[in-house]
Amino acid sequence: MSAINHAMTVLGLFTREVRELGVREMSRRTGLSKSTVHRVVSELAAGRFLEKDPQSGRYRLGIRLLELGGLVQTQLELSETVEPILRTLVRLSGESVHLGILDDLEVVRATKVEGAHEDRLHSYLGERLPLYCTAGGKVILAFRGPELTERVIAHGLQPRTRHTLVNPKDLRAHLRDVRSQGYALDLDELHEGLRCVGAPIRDGTGAVIGAVTIVGPAARLPLDRLRLLAGPVVEAAREVSRRLEARQLAAVRVDVWRASAGPHPRPPGPRHPPAIGTGLVLRRAGSPGRQGRG
Repeated sequence: MSAINHAMTVLGLFTREVRELGVREMSRRTGLSKSTVHRVVSELAAGRFLEKDPQSGRYRLGIRLLELGGLVQTQLELSETVEPILRTLVRLSGESVHLGILDDLEVVRATKVEGAHEDRLHSYLGERLPLYCTAGGKVILAFRGPELTERVIAHGLQPRTRHTLVNPKDLRAHLRDVRSQGYALDLDELHEGLRCVGAPIRDGTGAVIGAVTIVGPAARLPLDRLRLLAGPVVEAAREVSRRLEARQLAAVRVDVWRASAGPHPRPPGPRHPPAIGTGLVLRRAGSPGRQGRG
């Protein structure tokens, strides 16, 4: 049995009824030697997946699992909130639609809705992509300000294709155009033959935290069609931002109520905000500015 299997076996011992366990009891329940269990729980505790009670010497589930559980819950809530908007874009464009979230110097694919075509991009949730050569990444850079851009440049602009912008001066000028027009294009910059158009998502404070993108092959997304789709993508991103802000406000409202309510109060209305129509209309976006590359 591998070390990973040992760790999963030990973690699987904890339930709602079994909150704490000692090494000897874990050994008895799993059939693993006490020395093996001791090594496994020590490593899990070092990673905060378990924590040890200093008085009893027994172990309980650690804070890292709570953090990971929170990420799963956030992912489920994000999909529930934004997927209707993404599906509208899929019906309108026929192509796959992705939503990415900024994480340090990368954009992470948080949710997606596949298009109807069989030759769509193979992608997966959690995939990490560079900021400087993707439509979603570039629109994040354009609206987050120069500090993040300079960090990306300092980290290195590696050519992914012959179309990738690797000159810092060119990238800065390009991002100024992206900010002016409100959307970004990726014209074969990450992968040859793959194109995207993306627009920024904002949180309740107005800060750009991610992007909505339409993704497809260059054969179906020539430059004029990408520009035509830019308007609906911008509108979809704005609607996603509104829904996320509404959810944040609803969460704050419930938290404030919980902090101030009596022992058996009724909650102040539904936890989730009411549904909002997408109202997306296919129209040509504004002038492309200096959009030579996307």
